[in-house]
Amino acid sequence: MATQSDFLARNFELTRNLSGSFLAGFEDFASWQFDSIQASITRSSQQLRSIWSDLGAAQEPANWSETVQSGMRNAIKMNRDYLIATTDYQMETLRLIQEMSAEMQQAITEAMNEQLVTIDIVGSRGKRKATALASQKLAA
Repeated sequence: MATQSDFLARNFELTRNLSGSFLAGFEDFASWQFDSIQASITRSSQQLRSIWSDLGAAQEPANWSETVQSGMRNAIKMNRDYLIATTDYQMETLRLIQEMSAEMQQAITEAMNEQLVTIDIVGSRGKRKATALASQKLAA
């Protein structure tokens, strides 16, 4: 009976450890996402201000060629910035997920090692009992 309650306690502990790791990782991930969203909004608003400031120059036909070139430069810069931001976002997401999974893997490995020790202990008890019974039969 003690082995069963010990097994149940270990399962609860494993669940608690996994839940704690998951919640801590999710908290880091969520706060990082909010920071990333805020940085994206700030970057986008700055780029839109730049584009809108160039629209005033588009009123005169003499400035159209310069306005088109400036618009193309801004579009290329925006695409480059978004590509870099997206790549950084994906890399950071993968890093955070990797950290979470490493913590969970460590908790599962520790729990499995504890189970193997318990199995070895129970197995050695069984062998001792079988050896004792065999020696009693031989003595009789």
